[in-house]
Amino acid sequence: MRRVGQNDVGQGLRSARYGVPFGTQAQMEPTKEQQMSTHERDQIVETLARYGHVVDRGDLDRLDTVFTLDVRYDMSAVGLPVMIGVQALADGAMRLGPQNPVAHHTTDVVVLEADEDEAVVESKGFMLTVEGAVRSVSHHDVLRRTAAGWRIASRTLVPQTASLGGRLGAAAGAEEAPARPDR
Repeated sequence: MRRVGQNDVGQGLRSARYGVPFGTQAQMEPTKEQQMSTHERDQIVETLARYGHVVDRGDLDRLDTVFTLDVRYDMSAVGLPVMIGVQALADGAMRLGPQNPVAHHTTDVVVLEADEDEAVVESKGFMLTVEGAVRSVSHHDVLRRTAAGWRIASRTLVPQTASLGGRLGAAAGAEEAPARPDR
């Protein structure tokens, strides 16, 4: 699988790696390593979307339809622990109780890299809290193909806390955005 470096994101995968100008036809054509069928992409997007349905209904016994059994879910950026395994996720949700978000929505899914059995994916998420506030996060996921289909094997949740990713800096009163987690 072709790994995309931190500086590649937002600059065009091939332009940053191979010096092809962003937005050109050559840049927009995927390399062999990046090629993935529309069907495969749809399955990945469906897995990510299923998360909100399963969690918001409280169907915690169905977390295995979204995650691998040994999933690593890192919410340390929002003050929650790193959890390993679907049972730890279910237990964590029950401990959080009524402080769980009321609704989860996944948007802006981008497959950054993929091979036959693994895909690195970024997406945005909106959560509606019990107080009625809307929170925005980025999900940095690694999905693995299993016998049951694509499942999230690793997820790092990063809150969106500043405009333009914090690039406005202290002069504008914005917080610095957290660094993208390494995979």
